[in-house]
Amino acid sequence: PDSAPVMPEASYFVDHKRGEINELKSLLRNAKVDRNPEQKREVIKKVIAYMTLGIDVSKLFSDMIMATNTSDLVQKKMVYLYLCTYAIQKPELTILAINTLQKDGRDDDPMVRGLALRSLCSLRLADLAEYVITPIRDGLKDVSSYVRKTAVCGCAKLFRVSPESLQDSDLIDVLYDMIKDADSLVVTNVINALNEILSDEGGMAINKSIAMHLLNRIKEFNEWGQCAVLEVVSKYKPNDEQTVFRIMNVLNDRLKHANSAVVLGTVKIFLNLTEDMPDVYRQVVERVRVPMLTLMNAQTFELSFPVLSHCCLLVSRMPEVFEDSYKQFFCRYNDPPSVKTVKLNTLIELATEANAGDILDELSEYVTDVNSEIARQAINSIGKVCVKIESCVDKGIEHLLGFLGLSMEYVSAETCTVMKNLLRKYPERYQDVLPSLTQYLKSVEEPIGKVAVIWMVGEFGEEDTLRDAPYVLENFIDNYEDEESHEVRMELLTATVKLFFKRPPEVQKMLGRLLKVAINDFTQIDIRDRALLYYRLLQHDVHEAARIINCPKLVVDAFVESEDVQSKDRLFQEFNTLSVIYHKSSEHFIENKDYLADQSDSGSDSDEDNEGNADDGGNQSDNNSNDSAKDDRYEAKLPSSTRRSDQDRNLNVIEDQDLIGRGNGTSNAQRQLNPSAKLSAQVFQSKWGSLAVHQETFSLSNPKESKQFEKLANSAHFKTMASGTVKQQTKFYFYAQMASGDQLILIETVINLTNGNISASFKCEDQSTTNAAVKLFKTAVNSLLS
Repeated sequence: PDSAPVMPEASYFVDHKRGEINELKSLLRNAKVDRNPEQKREVIKKVIAYMTLGIDVSKLFSDMIMATNTSDLVQKKMVYLYLCTYAIQKPELTILAINTLQKDGRDDDPMVRGLALRSLCSLRLADLAEYVITPIRDGLKDVSSYVRKTAVCGCAKLFRVSPESLQDSDLIDVLYDMIKDADSLVVTNVINALNEILSDEGGMAINKSIAMHLLNRIKEFNEWGQCAVLEVVSKYKPNDEQTVFRIMNVLNDRLKHANSAVVLGTVKIFLNLTEDMPDVYRQVVERVRVPMLTLMNAQTFELSFPVLSHCCLLVSRMPEVFEDSYKQFFCRYNDPPSVKTVKLNTLIELATEANAGDILDELSEYVTDVNSEIARQAINSIGKVCVKIESCVDKGIEHLLGFLGLSMEYVSAETCTVMKNLLRKYPERYQDVLPSLTQYLKSVEEPIGKVAVIWMVGEFGEEDTLRDAPYVLENFIDNYEDEESHEVRMELLTATVKLFFKRPPEVQKMLGRLLKVAINDFTQIDIRDRALLYYRLLQHDVHEAARIINCPKLVVDAFVESEDVQSKDRLFQEFNTLSVIYHKSSEHFIENKDYLADQSDSGSDSDEDNEGNADDGGNQSDNNSNDSAKDDRYEAKLPSSTRRSDQDRNLNVIEDQDLIGRGNGTSNAQRQLNPSAKLSAQVFQSKWGSLAVHQETFSLSNPKESKQFEKLANSAHFKTMASGTVKQQTKFYFYAQMASGDQLILIETVINLTNGNISASFKCEDQSTTNAAVKLFKTAVNSLLS
């Protein structure tokens, strides 16, 4: 055959030469190249290589469309990849490729059908949505599981491009029917797609029949599929104990799975199911202890760290279950700092009178760690264990005094700080500490260590305890102007005044020098103000000044407030997520989910590389809700396998919606409220005191659903400002902002946990919106009201 000019066979990813795009254009139009499949493929490979390098080859669009008419599967893949990349830039020309894509969607080869459907759904043009729905519907019924999986992914892509087109069709109902599909990969993608499409309504709805169907088939799924099933089942709350135990029996063997994500997903379900059954809950924690400790000791730190973080969370709620396993949390020499940090925190929680001695001995070994931060934390942990368990204070002090002899500056500074805290908790032990500490006081250099030393000298500087206390402070006073630390200067001022009241003859002159230099220092006004306060108090009445400044100190029970119960409960609700690792709820580190969606839209999609997952997409909150007429349509078209039965109406708040999440009217609230509203506590308080109040009363059908009450309100964009429980009442303070007009809505709800009665106070910037605000809030939580 006649040879045609073709690009030399060299590396594709090289710098292109000027005019090479035009050369590619002429080659694509060359009839001789068309007759030679190998040469045609090489030309297209060069186009894709340029596209991959970021070179604009969009002017070849019309020629590449012509290249779609081929039986070469490799060539088709490359051409379709090109079309999906540049379709947004060439929307008018893209329509020319629709016929070829639809024709390939009817090909006998399932690989061709799947490729065509995937490419058609990846064009990302809202104007072409009408051409996509029919191929997707046909693909969902295809005999090939690969095509069905691709069609399910296509539903999620269509929702991202044109939510109205998807919601106006019956594809959501078809997806619910496909939960019964014989192929587990298809079901996995159905779950992911429904969660994305219905994300503004809490994700895929689930009832007893769906939950049991998925759980009975869970062994058919791969690891990622099992994780998806476990996550969706974790939202299901049975209303009878028999179902609870049945679910746990089905999932019991998943606790032995080698994949930590599967184990943690199973643990989350167990904890959610038994949170209202205290005795069973404890048994559940005991049951999951061994599997979690086994996974925690995995050789791969990237896998062991998340499991360790979840173990730490469980320990914080039920330390007694893990007490016998405290040695599992001892640090290994090759543990990374992140793992050591969590283990040290966990050891503090596990400390009891029986094991405190072993834990203190182990912690003392970490003080010489090459990582100074770990050494500091180990010293702090010793102090916290001693504060927690009084019987081990002697041993703790012995260890701490031994650290001072290591001649390591950061160890000495941290040890002095911990000593100070111990003396605040056990002030009667100063005679055991200070005499041995004296020889090291002058050698501390770090500011935090200096502050601790100065505090101890000022607080316990009596002559019979610390004979040279004034001379320790005099050294600091002489170097006052060279001291850069604001904290050291402030503590020195207070400690010197306190010591003056204990030993006036020795301290009087040095106090005068200190007050003079502090009052004349205008660079740090707060120190100057305090010096003036002390000076005028002493000038007014020395005895009154002593009563005010040198008053008896209250014994401190704790120095760092542990996480409040509400924060920990929130972390348990988000078990098996990043919230547990970050120690904060998701709302504190996820600000804008739509931004991720926009980023994922910037490139082409590849479903072949992720067969077990639907595409990750954004939330189209403005378009993800329909009017009441559509609610009726969906209720009428709901698949028989997912319709609610009368006996299932009280299973779960999600089930109290219809099974595609539209029954509680939350979408209406989401459409009318600003999802990005933010309000500081100060502004909330000032607004609350100035706005008129409107009172409403209603009641919960189940007083125990106060947590779900907050969750439903948050999902409708009524955001929590503060909450708390006192005796038998739970208070929530919510705020919201109207999408149009930006008027603020402030709400206080007081829930009586005995009878479920709710007293709600509404305050709106615009009084005309009060009735609308009340209606939106009631609609959001309606499924819980009696």
